[in-house]
Amino acid sequence: MTTALLFLFAAIVFLALIYSRVDVWFSESTIDIHVHDTYFVIARWHAIFFIILFLGTISSIGGII
Repeated sequence: MTTALLFLFAAIVFLALIYSRVDVWFSESTIDIHVHDTYFVIARWHAIFFIILFLGTISSIGGII
């Protein structure tokens, strides 16, 4: 259990570092991400789904280890 929490904490720190390095704008239904010279426009629902999927995967890998 401790390893799973450690991996979950590391994943949250990783996402926070990515968030701090790119420009992210939130509108009502989309999230605009500016990386270098490219804009990625993602629906908010999809972004939340992929973040939860990423954190769940990292947490379960930590539980298996």
